[in-house]
Amino acid sequence: MPESTPSLATALVTGGTRGLGRELVLALDAAGARTWTVARRRRGIEALGRDVPGVTVFQGDLTSRGTTARISRRFAKDGISLDLLIHNAGLLGPRLPLAQWSRKDFDAVMAANVSAPFDLTRRLLPRCHAGTVIVFVSSGVTTAVRTDWGAYQVSKVAMENLAETFAKELGAAGPRVLIVDPGSMRTAMRAAAYPDEEPISVRPPSVVAEKMLTLVRGGGWKSGERVVV
Repeated sequence: MPESTPSLATALVTGGTRGLGRELVLALDAAGARTWTVARRRRGIEALGRDVPGVTVFQGDLTSRGTTARISRRFAKDGISLDLLIHNAGLLGPRLPLAQWSRKDFDAVMAANVSAPFDLTRRLLPRCHAGTVIVFVSSGVTTAVRTDWGAYQVSKVAMENLAETFAKELGAAGPRVLIVDPGSMRTAMRAAAYPDEEPISVRPPSVVAEKMLTLVRGGGWKSGERVVV
């Protein structure tokens, strides 16, 4: 049976300074949520701060265990209980066959798309409650084996399994897990993946962000479910 409608009073969105992450932060802030995000680049952080003065930004690389540890310590110190955690940050890497990938690029994508959400989730579970929603942003590349997607495809398949495992192990008494495939949207990552595509032909990320949050608020899904928005 679907579970109750979650509250979204406190939220952490990774990669919140551009693309879908930025639109999620804007939408959550507009809805009155106390919102945090994590990002690496100071220029994006400063721009977000001008547009959303109320958001708290952790500057750092989530592939560094020091960054995830610092975030968890801050939430513990401030006594924050999270209602929503969205793993949005990710890395595409080169659009090449796997055999042409370097080990360095492969490891970087796996670290960003699998290891980072794993580490942040495990560290923040003590700051979550039974009604917390943990969202893993996935991709359509997981639905079938495709060529020239390299570690990105491998990492997103692994990330979905990671999310499903958390859902099963946390069970009915733990936070709920949702896997979201945002579909096609007008972002820098999309442009890098499809350089010949006309950007106006796909949805702006603001539309996707609203659909995602409506889905989360609705609560009509089971923990571990994969949903396309």
